[in-house]
Amino acid sequence: MSSLSFYSSKEQQILMTNKKIRGIYKIVKKINNNVYIGSSVNIESRHQGHKKDLRNGKHHNYLF
Repeated sequence: MSSLSFYSSKEQQILMTNKKIRGIYKIVKKINNNVYIGSSVNIESRHQGHKKDLRNGKHHNYLF
């Protein structure tokens, strides 16, 4: 059984690097178990944004 490929290997690399993962995620604050549930069309980008905001003490959720 062989797999079909409609793209060259270079095109496949470009598609994979530009692929955005969508989904729902959860952040738990370990100190008091507060939970933040969110969703994003680009989870990796959103994750980086949350980390930056939390490091700077500027997260939009007052519980964090």
